[in-house]
Amino acid sequence: MPQMQDDETELPETPATETPATETPATETEADANQETVSQMPKEAAEPTPEERLAEVNDQLLRTLAELENTRKRAERDRGEALKFGAMGFARDMLGVADNLQRALKAVAD
Repeated sequence: MPQMQDDETELPETPATETPATETPATETEADANQETVSQMPKEAAEPTPEERLAEVNDQLLRTLAELENTRKRAERDRGEALKFGAMGFARDMLGVADNLQRALKAVAD
């Protein structure tokens, strides 16, 4: 079986320095827009004060506790519904068995 040479499988490379002239102004415009956006950002957003950090952590803690309480209530409600409605499926199955047993006993008696 003949082996293929690496030259045949590789695609020809295009120089990276070749760019159409129409793309250059758009790139410069985008760069200017990005620079303006960065200059408009508030400089105090870099480091929160200890009070802000404490308020943020406190808020996160309260939200986590509320989520935990909601999960506990949901689990309790689901457990109650499972106990309440879980027996319904069993009773429905037994109703069919009881009907069949009653018919069988009636057929034997006749």
